[in-house]
Amino acid sequence: MDDQVSLVDNLRQRTVTVEIGGVAEQPFLSVNGTQLRLSGAGLASPATIESYEYDTAAAATQDAEKIDPNGDPKTSKIAWIAPPHFYRAQRLIVLYVGADAATMQLLAGLLGPPFAGR
Repeated sequence: MDDQVSLVDNLRQRTVTVEIGGVAEQPFLSVNGTQLRLSGAGLASPATIESYEYDTAAAATQDAEKIDPNGDPKTSKIAWIAPPHFYRAQRLIVLYVGADAATMQLLAGLLGPPFAGR
């Protein structure tokens, strides 16, 4: 999986309902993303994730390197409303801010373990 379309397709194959939302922005990432609202498939409650798609895997790696292991940008601290979890696959960085174990397990199953977060 290396783009948002394949992410959405894979989520839907796992019977997750995916609603495409508005634009997502994080000041420390170089591209805008898309909000995706996930529900169903055993999730305790709906969850919103942010999907950032890059032109190249190298560009995604460059932005991923800006994030410290706790999920904050290396240049500042963020007062997250819940624990941040950053996942990466090829040209994608996915951010989930929350603590739902089923959501984290779903994302890890698709994208691998988080590369940063709490």
